[in-house]
Amino acid sequence: MRMAALIAGLLLSCAFAGAQPPAPGAKPPAAPPPLAAAQPAIEILEFAIMRKGEQIGTHKIELRRTGKETSVSVETNVEVKVLFVTAYRFQYTGTERWVNGRLVALSAATDDNGTQHKLTAALKGAALEVDADGKAAQVDKNIIPASLWNPELVRQSVMLDTQTGQVMPISVVDGGSEEVTVESGPAMAHRYTIKGKFSQDVWYDSRGRLVQSQLVGRDGSVISYKLM
Repeated sequence: MRMAALIAGLLLSCAFAGAQPPAPGAKPPAAPPPLAAAQPAIEILEFAIMRKGEQIGTHKIELRRTGKETSVSVETNVEVKVLFVTAYRFQYTGTERWVNGRLVALSAATDDNGTQHKLTAALKGAALEVDADGKAAQVDKNIIPASLWNPELVRQSVMLDTQTGQVMPISVVDGGSEEVTVESGPAMAHRYTIKGKFSQDVWYDSRGRLVQSQLVGRDGSVISYKLM
């Protein structure tokens, strides 16, 4: 349905599609705030996904740190209704394993309104081997997935699409410090705009935590991820 297709274009899964490479000579964005030396062993970030004043879904990130290893779980559930009828549904679950700041394994499953995607990736030798819907490829072992929790993403010129396995070119603009609302109240965070076919704004606090995300849908509506 045309309406379902229009709503589908609003979602985060489409935010980076068709990204454009950085302009020649573009000034790189400022480095994100450094992660604090002492991080909690388990940290859970839960977001409400908002559109036109209504919650259309949830986004959850769970980080587990043990020595030099970090395990990440990401879960997104979105349901958009039109006249009380579900017009679009999106579900994503993913896990990442990092060692010494490098991605060594990734597994993700997506249900994009009935279209299924499965992706796995593993570090083997000098490359990250990716299998996306049965298609294998090798990518740069230093690539960072588009799961947004890692503030190092804003230093990159490409990222890994966790649904399709594609290497997506990006450009990043430093928006400076702003006040946002987090679970404990107002706080300062650093804003970056990740540019592509759709622009995605992300905010990281002084600890390097993702605390807010925002994009504009094809219909002009603003979709926000608000930390709960």
